Amino acid sequence: MKAKHDRLETNVLLLASSAGFTKEAIELHCAHGYLLHQFLSPLSNRREDAYGGTLHNRMRFPLEVFDAVRGAWPADKPLGVRISATDWVDGGWDLAQSVAFAQALDARGCDFIDVSSGGLSTEQKIVVGPAYQTPFAAAIKAAVNMKVIAVGLINDAHQAEAILRAGKADMIGLARAMLYDPHWPWHAAHALGVALDYPRQYERAHPSRAATAGINAPGNKTPTKNMSIKSST
Repeated sequence: MKAKHDRLETNVLLLASSAGFTKEAIELHCAHGYLLHQFLSPLSNRREDAYGGTLHNRMRFPLEVFDAVRGAWPADKPLGVRISATDWVDGGWDLAQSVAFAQALDARGCDFIDVSSGGLSTEQKIVVGPAYQTPFAAAIKAAVNMKVIAVGLINDAHQAEAILRAGKADMIGLARAMLYDPHWPWHAAHALGVALDYPRQYERAHPSRAATAGINAPGNKTPTKNMSIKSST
């Protein structure tokens, strides 16, 4: 077992080195039907050895991978895990098993857990709605000490703030909302009345500067009623 763990740790180090890793955090993907999720779920894990059958056995390989990465990754840099909290299929991976897995990760020094769902079975029946995965995050947060990220159709700043203030999660993860609006954090800050420092080039685009004349840059003159700005040709 030690030799296998050493090989895992060596592979992690080689991967990080070959990829030129300069990142400040790592998130292991144990969700959405990828390899580690396949070990966790009884729908996909049909093994009859020490890596299949019971929940303890199905968690074994994902936890070994986590231990190897934790051993290779600097202790002062965050290491987290993304999970699917449920397969949305009867008899599959579910919230109770996710809580047990999260607690095992927590005991091993996991810094955060990113709580998504589904992605393993074509038979999944997902009940979709605003913040539909947040109850999973809240249940896991109640059972662990590490930070918990809520994700899934969280698009509005006030919605995100309400989740955090209610203690259902420690952080909000955005994907499609950021693809649609790359400046979502700026717009959220404005909606919530939070003052931010903006790059000089963007300052005049802020709604609070909408009525301000001129371009605030060295050498420019503030336009007056009798001045017009002409574009060069």
